[in-house]
Parts: sequence; C-alpha cells; structure tokens
Amino acid sequence: MHKTLLVLVSILLFSSCHLVKSVIYLRPDHKDGNKFPKNEIEPGSVCLDFSYHETPFDIQSAQVTFKDGHTEHLDHVLGNNVTNAFIIIKDSKVLSEHYFNNYNEEDTHGSFSVAKGMTSSLLGLALHEDLIHSLEDPITHYIPELLENDSAFVKITIHHLLDMASGIKIRGKDASLFGDLAKTYYGNNWGRFMSTIEIDTLPGGPHRYNQTDPELLSLIIQRVTRTSLSLYFSEKIWSKLGTARAYWNTYGKDDLEKGFCCFNARPLDYAKFAQLYLQKGSWQGEQLIPAEWIEFVTTRDELVESPYVYSFHKYWFLANDGSADYTAQGYNGMMIYINPERNLSILRFAKKEEKEIIDWESVLREIASQIPE
Repeated sequence: MHKTLLVLVSILLFSSCHLVKSVIYLRPDHKDGNKFPKNEIEPGSVCLDFSYHETPFDIQSAQVTFKDGHTEHLDHVLGNNVTNAFIIIKDSKVLSEHYFNNYNEEDTHGSFSVAKGMTSSLLGLALHEDLIHSLEDPITHYIPELLENDSAFVKITIHHLLDMASGIKIRGKDASLFGDLAKTYYGNNWGRFMSTIEIDTLPGGPHRYNQTDPELLSLIIQRVTRTSLSLYFSEKIWSKLGTARAYWNTYGKDDLEKGFCCFNARPLDYAKFAQLYLQKGSWQGEQLIPAEWIEFVTTRDELVESPYVYSFHKYWFLANDGSADYTAQGYNGMMIYINPERNLSILRFAKKEEKEIIDWESVLREIASQIPE
C-alpha cells in the first residue's frame, strides 16, 4: 500500500502540470474559473441590467419532453439539482429568471465552449479594423514559429481555424489524461504545447471539433491587437453592455487567454451578449460587432443531415433544418439559445450534462414554442 502511494506521488510530482491538475480536479467543473490563472475583464462604468416583463413566464405551465417520450413540467426539471441558472429574455426584457443550487444573480459562472462565440466575435472585429487582412491569410504570417514544427503549416489559413478544419492532429480522446483536451484545458504553458502540435491531414477537409484551432486563433488575435483578449473584449464589447465583473482564464506562463473556453461572468451578462447578437451587433446606437460578421457566422443556407438539432458552424451551432435559431454550447450543458425571428433568447447554465435522459437542444426549442408572442 505504501509503495503504491509512493509511486503515485512520484508520478504527480514529476509529471506535467496539466496531469497533476487533471488528477486533482478530475472532471471539469463550472467553478473551475476560480482554480486557474485569470485576467479580469473590466465592467462598464455603470451596470445596466434588463428590465422585466410585468407578467413572467410560468415555468410550472411549460412542458418538457424526455427522450423516452414522457413529459414533465419545466419547474420540476429545473429543480433536479442539475441546472444552476435558467433565464428567458423576450423583446429585450427578462421573461423568466431562476437560480438553483445556491447560485444567485451576482455569481459568476464558467462558460466552457460558449466562449468560442466570443473569440469568434473578436476575430470579426480584428478583420473589421484591418488588423487581420483576410480570412485566407496563412496562419504562419502571424505565428511564424509554427514553421519550425512543419513547413506545411503555411497551408493552413485563418479560415481553416474558424471552420476547425486545419488538419492539425488531434491526440487522445476527450477523457484521456494525456490527450490534447486535457493538456490545453489544464495546461499552463501554451508555447510548450504549441511546439508539439503536428499535421496529419490536409487543411480544408472535414470539420473536426478541437481546442487547438481556436487557441491558435486566440494567439493571432492577441498578437495583431497587441493586447490581451480580455482587454480587447472589454474595451470593444463587454464594457459597453453595462455588465458586471468578469474574467477569462489564462495560461499562466504565456498570459494568453484560453479562447476555446474559460470565460466567466454572471448569467444575466451572458444574456446581454446574446441580446447583442439578436440586435445584429448594435447596442444603444453603437455598432459593437459588424452586422455582416454576425450574419456570416450565424447563417448557413444548406440543410445538414444530422441526428442533432444543431451542428458546428464557425464557433456557433446552427440549426440543421435551415431554421433561423442557433445556439452557443459548452460542456456540462451550458446552452445559449437565440431565436432572431422571435427576438428571444434562453440561457441554461448547469453542472452536469443530461444527454442520457434529456436532449436540451430540442427542449429549448420546445420551450420557445410555448412562450406567447
């Protein structure tokens, strides 16, 4: 027993930082933002919250259909100790707002991959400001040290990163302690990780969901703006929305935000970001994100054959049946549902996926259909 313990301790002491954190923290958690280095994101000078509808949406009346076909009232589903926050915004006003598991309206909540939509927004801004010339620029124009890994990196464009079709090798399965996901999520040294990445397929091929592509994009944005993603996001977007404090977790060795995840804010402030997209990037008369960029990343003309309601498109998830609604999605059941035709957004923040019993993609659509005009 003592010998086994000694071996385990030795492995932890002499292993990489990400492996130690993986063992200590185990499953990624919605409170992970407090465990890792972070850059504060300054709020606006005045915190402006939404006004409220006079008659709130009754979650006791809404029905939720489970995968086995049975239905339950929404309030019962939300009260099962899995959901932390649930918010509905209709016509720029709060229609429903509920917190569970000791959460309240002032608590920050981790985003996981919902943050990819924010990174995508910053790319649109950098292009609009001509800090990046074109989506077709080779990434080695901005990250020349990748050529030391392989001269073929010159064939990868920014557009490939946005489509997650770079051809960069994905090492390890999602749950692997030695895989890329664990190394990027728990790691503290992006430069060291980047020096090890390699190519295994031609760029422009099938989409393969990963964390390396958006993190390379984050580094490009940092370099062309000559500031952090946090400061750029705060100055250009966040502070204009009347938000409270927020922060973005970083690689401590590089002071580079983990742009593929790890944004942390109040649920109501995420709702403001969703409302900004509903308003095509306009906020109180100022165009914060170019409308044409929002149109570009949230519109897909063709139908997609898929067992899922939504599928990946430029860091968002668009409807496969051609409908106008779309989502931002993150691990552990983080969901932001946006319906431009109804001027409606629904946000769910949770501590656990429920894929085995509930398809929240379908459920959010189902709830939206029960909300009166």
